[in-house]
Amino acid sequence: MILGAAERGARLDHAGVAAVLDWGVHQGRAFVVTASHGRSLTQVVDAAGPLTEREVLRMTVLIADAVAYLHGEGMVYQIVNPGSVNVGYDGRELQLAWPLFLVRTGTPATDTSGEAVRAGVPPYGGPEALDLDGTIEPSMDVYGIGETAYFLLSGRPAHTRGKLGLAEHYAQKRQRAVPLREFAHRVTAPTASLVEGMLDPDPMRRPAASEVRDRATLLMRRLTR
Repeated sequence: MILGAAERGARLDHAGVAAVLDWGVHQGRAFVVTASHGRSLTQVVDAAGPLTEREVLRMTVLIADAVAYLHGEGMVYQIVNPGSVNVGYDGRELQLAWPLFLVRTGTPATDTSGEAVRAGVPPYGGPEALDLDGTIEPSMDVYGIGETAYFLLSGRPAHTRGKLGLAEHYAQKRQRAVPLREFAHRVTAPTASLVEGMLDPDPMRRPAASEVRDRATLLMRRLTR
């Protein structure tokens, strides 16, 4: 699955998606080489704490634009989360750094042998991440953008796992997250609404990545006037 994703990823061309340079098998293990750079957003927040609303909106625009590109190419990234997005050392460029689970939109959650194709990424995956029925859809990536923005603004995941097992953790995600402004008091209502909309437990109610990009762009402009 990883090598297939690498081959698909090598055909992509977008500044916000790490270029796949090579892939193969060495001593029985698959490997993929990408041109990702910088630090993950998890490392940035761990080092400096939550970011400003305007900065998070800027990052959300960049992430959503990359995700919208993938969706336009008929792909689902699956693992949008703070650990899979890298920021360049200049603090300006962002990249989806690990295109190892790229699948075609509508791919069944299990392959013909019954093996899971859906990528579970606790604590940031959507509530459908462990559902092995149905298909893999772009809404999974939008949930990841919401989880990433929530973390960048508050310094914590939207749903904390604690001592919960994986299945219990994902069952918890089927309930709405604690309102963002309980942990990020200075965030404006429009931004909180956008983030919480992406985290809707029902995939059908989440906005498209292109809508997220456009709304975040508008909110960022209003905050800089």
